[in-house]
Amino acid sequence: MKRTTAAGVIKNGKLEVVDLDGFMDEIRSWDDCEVEITIDYYSGPHSDEVRRYYHACVLPNIRSAIIEQQGFPFSKKQVHLFLKVNFLYVEYVADGEIKQEPDTTSGISQRRYWHYVNQCIDFGVSRLGIPYEKFDIALFKQLKEELKNGSN
Repeated sequence: MKRTTAAGVIKNGKLEVVDLDGFMDEIRSWDDCEVEITIDYYSGPHSDEVRRYYHACVLPNIRSAIIEQQGFPFSKKQVHLFLKVNFLYVEYVADGEIKQEPDTTSGISQRRYWHYVNQCIDFGVSRLGIPYEKFDIALFKQLKEELKNGSN
């Protein structure tokens, strides 16, 4: 089974996908098949704007750089999990050892979510060589405005 996700908003009963081109590129590689579409409603302690910024700007830039450097088409979900394993995890003790596992982004505080997003950006810039300008919040605001005006 393959799986992909796309961030978006529902306005006036219409679904607007933030990174529609990236989402479509990913599913174009799939064979013809039946799919099940699920939409998760998010309202949590961190803002929808921060979540959309992560999914529309941070995650796609990091995914593109990893694909370019590794030569393997990692999915958004795989890259998201990689980032959570490295930057958003919970620690616990099992069998006398400290262990880690990725935490969920749902329900965490806005401060912790922003910390996670900033760690992802730092990783993208320092380890993957992504120009910092690609993570500029102005780009996200532009994407958001384009969605608002229906030009996507």
